[in-house]
Amino acid sequence: MGRSSSYSLELSPTALLWLSALLVSSFSVVTEAMPLSGVVQLDTYSFNKTATAFPYALVKFDVGYPTGDMHRMWGDLGRDLVDAQDVLVAEVRIKDYGDRANQELGERFGLETKEMLPQVSVPEKK
Repeated sequence: MGRSSSYSLELSPTALLWLSALLVSSFSVVTEAMPLSGVVQLDTYSFNKTATAFPYALVKFDVGYPTGDMHRMWGDLGRDLVDAQDVLVAEVRIKDYGDRANQELGERFGLETKEMLPQVSVPEKK
């Protein structure tokens, strides 16, 4: 049979407090930045195909990793309208770093800086 070994790690109360705070803050950022149930994630390529396929579309433009009350309320709206077949609730996350995903789409809707976000739009049908 294999050998089992046990390890113990003793942390000072201060170190334990810092570790706990780090874990809690990391968890809240990760959970808020995840896609929201009932909300369709759109990008520069899928926007025109998807938003124009519904009689009504509500699109929230936001930063790459949105947090806060508006983000949570948008998720609530998406879940509330999940059975409405003629309404699309969507989100476009615009990144101002790295690959700068969806910057073109933001500019198309007049959203050039992250200070202008979040913003909700009702795209016109073509």
